[in-house]
Amino acid sequence: MYANGAIVTNSVHSGSVTARYYQTGSVDGNLLFAGIKLSQPGASGNVDWAVVDMMSQAVVSAVDSNGSVYFTLGDAAYKAYWEGGNVKLDYLTITSYVDQLQAAMGKVLR
Repeated sequence: MYANGAIVTNSVHSGSVTARYYQTGSVDGNLLFAGIKLSQPGASGNVDWAVVDMMSQAVVSAVDSNGSVYFTLGDAAYKAYWEGGNVKLDYLTITSYVDQLQAAMGKVLR
């Protein structure tokens, strides 16, 4: 963390921080942090503390075998994942969210 309160994110890489969520257990904290930050494209200034707060509001539903994190934040559903060392974020419709959760969890949710 910098003196101005900004969180150091230039060293974000898979697995260096772990977050724990009740139903899913350990989650790649860097991936979730970066994914939530990407979900706020219009935010300006230092949004890092707001992102940390949003991590406590996110509902993490599943982590698949590739480490992708499926979560909801407010009324939106997302999939955050690593691709070539970069974090990618997909906005998911409810139907695709349920379908991908079924595949990630290996059981029927409907």
